[in-house]
Amino acid sequence: MQLPPSSFNSAAATFAPSQPEPPSSPALAPLRLAPPLPGLGPLHASPPPLPPLSPLCSTVPFDGLFLLYDIVSAAEEAALIHLIDSARPQWRDAVFNGPKRVKEWGVRTDLRRRVGMEPITPLPPTLEAVAQRVRDAAAVAAAAAASTTTTSTTTTITTTTITAAAASLSSWVPNQANAIEYEASRGHFLGAHCDDRQLSGQVLCTLSLGADATMSYTRDRKTQGPSQAAAPVRVRLPRRSVQLQTGDVRFNWRHGIEPADLHGARRVSVTFRCAVVSARHAPS
Repeated sequence: MQLPPSSFNSAAATFAPSQPEPPSSPALAPLRLAPPLPGLGPLHASPPPLPPLSPLCSTVPFDGLFLLYDIVSAAEEAALIHLIDSARPQWRDAVFNGPKRVKEWGVRTDLRRRVGMEPITPLPPTLEAVAQRVRDAAAVAAAAAASTTTTSTTTTITTTTITAAAASLSSWVPNQANAIEYEASRGHFLGAHCDDRQLSGQVLCTLSLGADATMSYTRDRKTQGPSQAAAPVRVRLPRRSVQLQTGDVRFNWRHGIEPADLHGARRVSVTFRCAVVSARHAPS
């Protein structure tokens, strides 16, 4: 079945200190729809258009944070949650960086032994297709930014950051996906942390499903100088969106979610990484 052409509006999102505003005009040329996600069955709805890549560089005190709004449709969101719930391995309780339930696919990272090991359970094809959508959306946004003819400082910053993000994602093929289930009634939260700088790759890509959440970013004490202390920065992560952490925010800022910042009864997130596989654990 042929899908109709689609278009959308795109611009850098403007965020207040604790509440984001939705992205707005100007309009870009019509862009293709995202391909259907395999393994979800008939959803009785067309896939969404590839969303704009929204850099937050002008409204937060760090670089490298991006949002992709509505990377999946509402029907796909429900089907993805069902797939994640039913797929192996089973959910298990965890307390590392806060109480929650987790399950993982792909490369197994052992932080105590400082090694990355080959997978026992591979990434489901459906999640690999979500990662492909992210790459496609970044490439489309970079092409649109490159064609911009205005020369304002804001536009230059936006174009540069989008181009840099697209470049970092062009060959990004995640080999690890970790799902987290947050239930507000059980007091679940994500403790402030910075993902391992050596083992977890250059890009963190997190898909939000089921409910919004507000993530707080704090400057990591290990990387800040005396004059670099900053107040926490709060950014709302809408359901069905993808957050990309690259560069400064990836390596120099901690991120976390307080119990009160879960805006729904249940939230499921999936974080994609291109994790390091240690030489002695790589296939021969």
